[in-house]
Amino acid sequence: MKSGFTKTSYEVLVSDRGRWTIDSVHAARTLAMETAETVLARKQHEGVKVTAKKDSSAEEKVIFEEIVGKAEKPISIAPIDKAPLCGTLDEYYQFKSRRTISRLLRHYLDEHSLTALEFLYSIGHLRMLERSDVLFVAAMHRVAGIQAKVTGQRPTDRLDELYAAFAKVKERAKGTGDHQRADTLRTRGLNALLDNLQRTVAAENQDFHLLGALAAYLGDGSDWNDKLELVLDLAEGASGPRALGVVDEMVAEILDPASAILELLGGQADAFSAHRLLIALSQGVCKVPKYARPGAARLNDFLRRIDLPQTKRVLLERVARELSSVRPLTREGGTVERNAFANLVSDLREPAGLIGGPDMCEAVTLRGRRALRENDADEDLTIADSMAGLLALMSSRAVQMGYLLDLAKSTLGEKNKAAVLGALASILKQVAGGAALIHANGPGATIAEATAALKSRLDPQRLPDELLRGIATTLDRLLDHGKSNGHAPQPSVASVRRPVKPEIQAPKSTDETSNRKVYPAGSLIFSEGDPGNAAYLVHSGKVQIFHKKGTQEIPLAVLGRGEIFGEMSLVDNMPRMASARAIEESDLTIITDEMLKLKERLEKLEKSDPILRKILGVMVNRLRSRT
Repeated sequence: MKSGFTKTSYEVLVSDRGRWTIDSVHAARTLAMETAETVLARKQHEGVKVTAKKDSSAEEKVIFEEIVGKAEKPISIAPIDKAPLCGTLDEYYQFKSRRTISRLLRHYLDEHSLTALEFLYSIGHLRMLERSDVLFVAAMHRVAGIQAKVTGQRPTDRLDELYAAFAKVKERAKGTGDHQRADTLRTRGLNALLDNLQRTVAAENQDFHLLGALAAYLGDGSDWNDKLELVLDLAEGASGPRALGVVDEMVAEILDPASAILELLGGQADAFSAHRLLIALSQGVCKVPKYARPGAARLNDFLRRIDLPQTKRVLLERVARELSSVRPLTREGGTVERNAFANLVSDLREPAGLIGGPDMCEAVTLRGRRALRENDADEDLTIADSMAGLLALMSSRAVQMGYLLDLAKSTLGEKNKAAVLGALASILKQVAGGAALIHANGPGATIAEATAALKSRLDPQRLPDELLRGIATTLDRLLDHGKSNGHAPQPSVASVRRPVKPEIQAPKSTDETSNRKVYPAGSLIFSEGDPGNAAYLVHSGKVQIFHKKGTQEIPLAVLGRGEIFGEMSLVDNMPRMASARAIEESDLTIITDEMLKLKERLEKLEKSDPILRKILGVMVNRLRSRT
């Protein structure tokens, strides 16, 4: 448990003749809100408010205020299009339902800095919502309408069921009495509470009391950063899938609203910077801004060590939603916009696809229609052209195949099924014909890991039988070939622990130090048409490969650690067919012909096996003509 956490006290104040006086002081937010509700019900004062005050600061924050006779501040429901059906009362407290409540009542919860979990266990807030006729009725009708389409009921019948469920939730909140269990969380941690519940509470009631204790515990935090740090305090001492699953849900619920992200990480220069920050945070590799709240750095450190799938999903879903929109990534547009998009695709790459699954693949494909078009183009690219542009940005066929397999599962992929399946069949043909699935020096995966990740993406419902069998057979063949060559599958990393990527070693040479060079961000490494006399291995940073068409730059790929570029010129001694620029400070090893003695080897090959040397030259020419 974290020591020295700043405590917050909550004062309930009443107003008479314009003067505020303290009615009571509480250690827990929920108790203060319940007291405020009781005072309001008596109708003996002109107004009631609740303030939060940290012991390390003289500043007070008003978290609730109501003046009798004062016009109610207009708060509306947020638009939602999904609402999970709840067959039992307990299902209303589960994470999916809480997330729906969080989005539906976003404006109300933001105003009071509440999570949906705290709301469900607060009789004061439940009654306040119910008194707000416009908001309450609109929320209930919205959910009833969505769910009636699924159940086939009349909306009015579903509405009656929702009103009955709300009454039961409100009744439960009156006598939760989980403040004592919240003390167990504060003093002994999450595992101690889980053990206590297992010994003292019937199995069917354990989740309800666990969530009640968590709701009371979260009430100690007056803002999103406080609440996040409270949960991370629990996480530091938690162990086992059950405890870490609880932590994951709570962190995800806190991070779901945009207001929480803004509070924790602050405003960003543009959408590109904001997306990049969230992608890095989801992987635990974020360079947290100096002005960020303390909870952000703690969360990043935790995500570096421990996998929290729900938290990761919430962060990446926010990125996917924004990428699907028409909001520009940058202020400049044009080439800057395309470069920014190429960087995001690079950030999203994993060994066999893109992080974020089908939703992310759909989002980048939609964004690619605008981001990958030429500056002078008025119309967006077709979906097929956007896919082709994205495939060109991906570092290996494993990434390409994983992207297409996930895209096939999306709504967009279903609508463009022929284009997706055609691209998949083309890549399968290349791999089945002997083309590499992953680069030999590529980052982050063995053949075994890449093939396992791809097989997990196969969906029999979305792929024709012949294509499905072809992919599965080819992947099995690659895996068996790796085993026969002594490359046995490495043991998979436990799902809870994050893998640590090994450092990629550069080729050894007697002149390695002098051939190592750092290129500043924005510097040109070589230009299209330059003599080709060296290849490059990326140790760190990112390098963009691009074509020039008039004054326009067309991005082809973004390469990262462990990847090699410029190698074809070593084989055929022809001018560069594209340009390369460091888009981040990049540490490169320059691989010269002298280091590899490639010309001597090719000359020997021409004498010993002229046909093989000719085939090698034809392959290089074909690769050049395709680019």
